Amino acid sequence: MMASRPAMLVTGATGYIGTALTAALSAASCVVRTLSRADFLAGLKADSFADVDTVFHLSAQTNLRIAEQHPAEDERANVAPLEGLLKVVRPGTRVVLASTVTIAGLASRIDHRTPDAPISVYDRHKLAAERLLHGATAAGHVRGIGLRLANVYGFGSQSRNTDRSVLNLMMRRALAQQPLTLYGDGAYVRDFIHLSDVVTAFVAAGSADAPVGSFPIGSGTGTTLAACFALVASEAERLTGRPVSITRVPEPADLHAIERRNAIVDPAAFCAATGWCPRTSLRDGIRGDLARFSAAAALSDVAGTAVASAPLDRAALKGAIAP
Repeated sequence: MMASRPAMLVTGATGYIGTALTAALSAASCVVRTLSRADFLAGLKADSFADVDTVFHLSAQTNLRIAEQHPAEDERANVAPLEGLLKVVRPGTRVVLASTVTIAGLASRIDHRTPDAPISVYDRHKLAAERLLHGATAAGHVRGIGLRLANVYGFGSQSRNTDRSVLNLMMRRALAQQPLTLYGDGAYVRDFIHLSDVVTAFVAAGSADAPVGSFPIGSGTGTTLAACFALVASEAERLTGRPVSITRVPEPADLHAIERRNAIVDPAAFCAATGWCPRTSLRDGIRGDLARFSAAAALSDVAGTAVASAPLDRAALKGAIAP
């Protein structure tokens, strides 16, 4: 009799990245289990993880301002769950943690050697979670890897955090013939990486021969926000035949310093260790996503920005995660 396949567990499976990752693992015929926040609150039991070979820990509170206003709650959301997981997973489990490149603070070029310099509550707690994971790895209990993600965008389930996925928001606005609102001159540089590339990075990190440690995950290319918005506008006009305006508005006075950074993320260390590489250019990603957002709106008969909250079927999810 054939042995049962090891299970892969995804926390945060109903979130933006978690939904796409879960669909990708399921499409690859993996045994996939999920864990909700309610499960964490109810208490985790070791026997529930007896056959779990890999844990993808994506469950998190990702709103910068909520973290600043409620640091204790943010710690409970972003540090305590991982601490609980590490107590109950069986020895040797591969644990992949969703982390963030903003742990590097205001560094403008980020690679695996960039010193940690977190300047926000959210980033300090993400670093604390990483240190828990690497401590458990050094002790020989788990094999842990943290993926420090750059700015993720791409068609998929709607992020619960309105501060995230700004390009997704602008694509929906463009299709709804609403102006794109740009803060100031839009000169801040960001590294946008497509959701499909992020999903394949997680899959690579979950493999048996993946390394341990922390690795920045980005496209390796920086683009100003002004250029990004211009690209969304031009591609939306190319698709619909309707011009899209860009409205410049004053930059909010309460922007956090981390929101004023300029950053390009070099993923070379992770590429060399796993063979993974980002494959989707910014133009190709925006062009394909605009078409998907438009098709989803037509299928759901929901116009404009509301399309992002419409249910996505398996075929749509496969389209979102195709490499």
